[in-house]
Amino acid sequence: MRQTAPQSLAVPAGKRAVELLRNMIRQGKWNKGEKLPTEQYLVTKLSVSRGTVRKALRILEDQGVIGELRGDMGKTRARYVVDPKAGSSFLDRSIVLLTNVEAVLDDPAASFGGHGVHAVGSAIVRAARKNGFHFIHVNSAMVDAGDVEDLAACMSAGILAEQTAILPEMGAMIVDRMVETGVPAVVEGSDPRFAKCDRVDSDHRAGGYELTKWLIGRGCRRIVQAGCCTQDTCWVKLRSAGYQKALQEAGLPVLPRVHLKIDRVKDSQAEYLNVVRHVMGFLFEHLTGPNRVDAIMAQNDCDALLILSAIRLAGLRPNVDVAVVGYDNMALDMTCPWEDLRPIATVDKKNIAVGEEMMTLFQDRIEGRLSGPPTVRWIRPELVVLPQGA
Repeated sequence: MRQTAPQSLAVPAGKRAVELLRNMIRQGKWNKGEKLPTEQYLVTKLSVSRGTVRKALRILEDQGVIGELRGDMGKTRARYVVDPKAGSSFLDRSIVLLTNVEAVLDDPAASFGGHGVHAVGSAIVRAARKNGFHFIHVNSAMVDAGDVEDLAACMSAGILAEQTAILPEMGAMIVDRMVETGVPAVVEGSDPRFAKCDRVDSDHRAGGYELTKWLIGRGCRRIVQAGCCTQDTCWVKLRSAGYQKALQEAGLPVLPRVHLKIDRVKDSQAEYLNVVRHVMGFLFEHLTGPNRVDAIMAQNDCDALLILSAIRLAGLRPNVDVAVVGYDNMALDMTCPWEDLRPIATVDKKNIAVGEEMMTLFQDRIEGRLSGPPTVRWIRPELVVLPQGA
């Protein structure tokens, strides 16, 4: 459950009104020479008092963003946009990139051949530079409440956030605060918690569906999903929906997903084998008896290696008695000295395409090609059949 932002993140109404008005003008809601709406309209729109609106307008006038048309006795008749970019700086072409790593690689392919989760951020950086933007890299794991307010005050062009960066509460608070100031925000993923942001995600439902159909086409009839994340995780729900659809279309049983409550830390063979024993314990009922499964869909390629080892530990032949498929398309780039086999198939989420589309969506928004409520764009994943013995 999302927590309420701490009191230290509360924004003074006057400052918030200035930020919102300035961003609306910069984003083209009112163009140069166009009259602004009435004070009463702005009071309602910004949910602040008339006095706060007047103070905000006076600040923008002092900065040269807006001007006044005066009537008799010097009374203000109307306000209009003078220069939407007045007082602008390099920050107007700077994007906050929110990740959970200390450094963003320039080459997306350096992250597991472009298939690793941080290939998204690298693709954003490459696309941003290509289009003349700077970027401000923020690691959500190293931010405190005071930093959140500083970020909101820097008046950057917008924020783009990797999915792994917004899972921690502080990362979510950063995005929420930036959105509150009217800054355009694009996040990776389709989590409804961020419905106020534009979002781009790999189509996990399609990926789960295609992978399950492929297994069915190979003759598999009892297929179970397994992974470390809980069922309420957004992308787990989507993949499960695709899995269920394929099985229901084929008239096959939908089995409950197995939650592998394990610690992935395995720096030695002893630690690895200990984790494998736990995995076998969670999968035991599916690996024994007359109702044994003939295929396991791992949450990702890393978990697939553990499952392959667990199948062998149970006295079965991995990928012969029980087929194993993964997800993320990192299997051929992974090294594991304690497991030679790899899943027989996986899914490429197209992380580079996700990052590039996030940048495209951001530019569509700030350059006026996209208006209206926040949207979700889906990137079609690709089924990848791996060479046997890979």
